[in-house]
Amino acid sequence: NTEQSMKKYENNKSIKYIKMELNSGLSQCRNAGIDFLLSMEDSPDYITWLDDDDYLVSDALETANRYINDGYGLWIAMNKICEDGTKITKVKHYGYVDYKYEYYTRYKMDGDATMFIASSILNKGIRFPAKIRSRTWLFLMQISQLSKMYVIDFDAKIGNYLDNGLTKSKTQTNRV
Repeated sequence: NTEQSMKKYENNKSIKYIKMELNSGLSQCRNAGIDFLLSMEDSPDYITWLDDDDYLVSDALETANRYINDGYGLWIAMNKICEDGTKITKVKHYGYVDYKYEYYTRYKMDGDATMFIASSILNKGIRFPAKIRSRTWLFLMQISQLSKMYVIDFDAKIGNYLDNGLTKSKTQTNRV
């Protein structure tokens, strides 16, 4: 139970547990987190997210911050890998990428990636669609209307997957 697991962090001011009234799905949870962060008096300049089976490598935030501070854009993407080092994010080239062209039209980018998105973009009301399956690409397509993505060849996020899970099976095939 998530609520029980979070009790050990209740005195940690850097962690905020947001309990959803209903099990409303991944998109609604991500949107609640985005809305909470953007409503803060001192809201962050960039937002990223982690699923419950992922974790960031120790220097992922430092690396993202360096690229952000060097002016590489409002939308930074980095690789996600499995614990054994297998890349989940498959990219044909790194640097500035027009997401709607490269990903959606040409399939030069595939798999889950680690995203850092400027709050200034999310403040325009962009959110994860709640009622559509495989909705992350729709969320990113909205962002691509406002900004190019800068893709960095850096393994920032590690995912733990079940041997028979969807993402695990996708790492064994390569469309690009």
